Amino acid sequence: MFARAITRQDPSWGTEVAPLADGTAVLGGPGLFVNRALAAGIDEDVSAAQLADFEEQCRRVGVPPAVEVTEVTRPSLIELLGSRGYQADDQTSVMVRDLAVPSAAPTLDPSLTIEPVEDQTLGEWREATAVALELTDPAVRRASDAFARAAHEVDDPGLFLARRHGQPIGSATLKIRDGMATLGGMSTVSAQRRRGVQTALVFHRLDAARAAGCSLAVSSAEAAGDSERNLLRLGFRRLYTKKSWTRSTGSR
Repeated sequence: MFARAITRQDPSWGTEVAPLADGTAVLGGPGLFVNRALAAGIDEDVSAAQLADFEEQCRRVGVPPAVEVTEVTRPSLIELLGSRGYQADDQTSVMVRDLAVPSAAPTLDPSLTIEPVEDQTLGEWREATAVALELTDPAVRRASDAFARAAHEVDDPGLFLARRHGQPIGSATLKIRDGMATLGGMSTVSAQRRRGVQTALVFHRLDAARAAGCSLAVSSAEAAGDSERNLLRLGFRRLYTKKSWTRSTGSR
């Protein structure tokens, strides 16, 4: 759905989605959030020919070939990736929280509010995210804005904006599907960090997920990073880790 929204909103990204063995290659376009093969090599082997076709698809879209690997990925795929010049990138933790377990929400500063993003406030969400992530490169900012437009269209309930005294200071996303809530896209402007903004955004979305009947919430964070430590503190646990194996330029 997300890839289709990107294509519909701006075909110039060249977005492509195609199967890769038992997984899926999701290539949003240069600079977009997802440009890799997901869930391949779990139930069946990936052949050298299939991987070569995937690499050609990446060349066509204009992104480096990357394959997501987890603890359940078959060793044969990891060996194949290594033989073709792929190298493992930083590790990401996938976190989960049982929403049936009660939790005490923090007492928020009354100057801090969280609101769902509407069409008229989408621009504020994009700007707050760009400031928080220091997106000064025009190409990177364009990709961030494209992500926001697509998420606003297809994610349910979608985007959330944090304000303090009415000023946008933080952003986050929430996607609910089949009883599971996915928390993502969280950022806080530098001047407001360590002032409870991330905690407020997490608990607000957990409350929304419970109200929608969800039993689980998942999120992801850089392994051993600040965001992972914050999620652990807020009742999440590490479910598994994943790495993206990316083919270096010039590998054959």
